[in-house]
Amino acid sequence: YTDNEYIPLFLFGKIGFAQFPASQDFYQRSEYSHFSTNILPLTLGGRYYFPPFMERVVIIMPIVEFSGSLLILQNYHDFKNARPGYIEESTKLGFSAGIGASMFLLDIMTNYHYSPDYQYLSFDLKLRIPLFVTI
Repeated sequence: YTDNEYIPLFLFGKIGFAQFPASQDFYQRSEYSHFSTNILPLTLGGRYYFPPFMERVVIIMPIVEFSGSLLILQNYHDFKNARPGYIEESTKLGFSAGIGASMFLLDIMTNYHYSPDYQYLSFDLKLRIPLFVTI
């Protein structure tokens, strides 16, 4: 939660991990016994908080987010026949844009991620549990 009149824009960095396996139909009609793509996105971006609405019930602040990413990609190929499997590694640049809402203890975001040959949607639900520690 933030006071959007003083600091409406936050800069952030994120590291994530996503794995995309192939469908069972792909395995049945191809030479593959396994194919998957692993993506490690390194992201820098900004998040803008709009003025809250529904302040009487619960404070909900709409959010817009834009970021740039360096994607570290790994495609794992394994075949049914005696052909040896291999791992293909590459990096790509991409971006993402998203919308969401922030409530004091809960953030909900939906993002669209784009890089050449790799596009996907993500849904992020963050629950914050405040801790109070005295020494």
